[in-house]
Amino acid sequence: MLGDTATGRCWLDEHDVVGHIGRSTGSLKVPLLIEPGEDGGAAILTDCLLRLIAWESGRDLYRHPAYRVPGLAIQRAPEQTDLPWQVLHDGTVVACFAEIGKAGGYLAFMCGETVGHGFFSENRGSVFLPAEPASGSARTRPAGAIAAASPRRHRDR
Repeated sequence: MLGDTATGRCWLDEHDVVGHIGRSTGSLKVPLLIEPGEDGGAAILTDCLLRLIAWESGRDLYRHPAYRVPGLAIQRAPEQTDLPWQVLHDGTVVACFAEIGKAGGYLAFMCGETVGHGFFSENRGSVFLPAEPASGSARTRPAGAIAAASPRRHRDR
């Protein structure tokens, strides 16, 4: 999990977050996150590393002292839609799902819990929403939030 190490706030990244750790072969060695079945991967931004979790056991391998679990909630969409389950982060909708189970799996993963690999393969038709700029006003949890924990812009079809 990457984020702001000064505040401990996670960026809620969805891509390039699961794999094994390798290293580059160039003259400057950098750690890489390599997805299963791949030969290479994305560089890990070690200056922004908040938490590193063992996938199989769910055990923390590293946790930055400032890390805090993201504040997330699940609620039913106020209007009728084919994606009625919303995941909110600080009052802003960051993900929408057709089934509450998928919304819960997404929320759990974004909070650092390990979920089955099948969760991601079932969501191949997903559409990712761009981040919306935060307003200057403080937000509260919306009425009707049914599950709270402490995930990203994801829309399941």
